[in-house]
Amino acid sequence: MATDFWLQKWVDNKIGFHQDQYNPFLVEYWKKYCPEVGAVFVPLCGKTKDMLFLREIGHQVYGVELSEIAVKDFFQDNNLSYKVEKRDDFIIYSGGGFCLFCGDLFKLKSSDFKNVDYIYDRASLIALSKSQQGKYCAFIKQTFPQSSLFLITLEFDNPKIGPPFSTSQACVENYFADHFEVEKITELSIKSEEIRVHAGNVTKMKENVFFIKQKGQS
Repeated sequence: MATDFWLQKWVDNKIGFHQDQYNPFLVEYWKKYCPEVGAVFVPLCGKTKDMLFLREIGHQVYGVELSEIAVKDFFQDNNLSYKVEKRDDFIIYSGGGFCLFCGDLFKLKSSDFKNVDYIYDRASLIALSKSQQGKYCAFIKQTFPQSSLFLITLEFDNPKIGPPFSTSQACVENYFADHFEVEKITELSIKSEEIRVHAGNVTKMKENVFFIKQKGQS
């Protein structure tokens, strides 16, 4: 990952990727596809409020984020009490049903978590370059082989720019179709005049939402 790039974004408070509201796809579709209350892992979580939604419906929420600024902001902005501990390569903030790891995603191990039922990825895969996306998906499959993935991507007509990077349905299927079932839940085309991400550099854009589970799972 471009570690210095993302850390500097938080230092400079250039966080246009942060949403102040719950993601509408999460609100509309999560409970249908992830009905059981359990543990959810949120990779590259930043300080997303989506974690609050997941906690409100009963999930234990795990996350990982490079920037300690983002993690501390999440707890402080939402008036959550927390404790801090150092474990191996991570600084861990925990409290109120949240456990957020500060450090490199790829240094996490499955033993760092209790059973994770679901993974919520709103902007993690698309934050990575094509050369890193394959590594990320392999890591997810290896570390959380029994977990289902709720994935939101962007697809647009200029594959050379990013982050975020355009990631098509074909790419998602290529990453996961070996041992997983990939279901496209929905897509939303964004009108050209409403494009904010890479404004002026793309003319067509849509969001895709997928539910990915291990083959044979009910």
